[in-house]
Formats: sequence, structure tokens, C-alpha cells
Amino acid sequence: SNGGDWGWVTIVIRLDQLDHNMWQDFFDNCRQSHIIPIVRLATISDKGNWKVPSLSDIDKLTSFLNSLNWPTLTQHIILFNEINHGQEWGGEVDIKSYVDISIYASKKLKEYNQNFFILGSALDLASPEKPPSLKSAQNVYQEIFSYNPQYFNYIDGIASHSYPNHGFLGTPKDKG
Repeated sequence: SNGGDWGWVTIVIRLDQLDHNMWQDFFDNCRQSHIIPIVRLATISDKGNWKVPSLSDIDKLTSFLNSLNWPTLTQHIILFNEINHGQEWGGEVDIKSYVDISIYASKKLKEYNQNFFILGSALDLASPEKPPSLKSAQNVYQEIFSYNPQYFNYIDGIASHSYPNHGFLGTPKDKG
């Protein structure tokens, strides 16, 4: 974090938490404290799973994000979370719907503001291949590329969960 100045924080914004004053206060505090927010999009919990976003959900989220005065010129957005876990995408892994919704969201965000920096979902890199509830990261990327390689033209980067897996056995002091 540059010796303590302009560090980063990832924060989840849920579809049921679109309170403009609350988020603007958060962004104002980020500006004052020199923190760069990375906003991860989420829907709502539905029977133990995250609901798959509809196009109208994407419209709501993108319009809301554009209405805020961000603390930095570049505005980082992560399109959902660990889509190789069915629990994160309506109960089963559905790469095609994720790709379609991500392209739609990216187009909407960029129409509003070219300063939105779109990150594809981080994946669980240790996930086994057990459809329909789990898919390995390698197979996710292969399936995305096979289904619609244009997906990669609509994102500016890919989010990462860079921590030791399986079982979170590492410590913050580990190297290698």
C-alpha cells in the first residue's frame, strides 16, 4: 500500500444494500483516508445460494455505482465471486450465463464511464471438478474461452484469491 498511503480494500455491495448516502459516506471516507475501494458485486442470498443476477439487477447495480462520487479516477469493479462454486451462482455452476451477464454488465458500466475497471470473478483455485456444484479453475477458463472468447475483451483484469489452499494452511509470514 505504498508505505501506508493509498492502500486497497475489497468490499461487497449487495443488491439489497443500495443506500446512496451510506455508500457515498463510505467513498468519502475512503478518499479522506486514502483507500482505493475495489467493489465486488453481489445479489442477495436465496436458500443458501447467491441469486443469479437478472439483466434488471445489473441495470440497477451499474446505475447505482455510476451515481456515486468515487475517491479515485479509476473505479474498480469485480463481477461477482467464485463462479466455479454453484453456491455463488444460484446453486450450480453456469459459466455460459456468467459470461453473458458479465459482458452485459461490462458494456453497461463502460457506457456510463470509461474509468470503470472491470475485473472478472476470482475463482477458487483449489476447487475440484464436480459438476454441477463445483468446477476447477482451469476448466472454467477453458469453458469461457470455448463458449465466447470475446469475454476477455470486455474485462480489464481478473480478480484473484491469492491465499494458500487446501485448508488455508499458510501463514502471513510464509514465502514461496
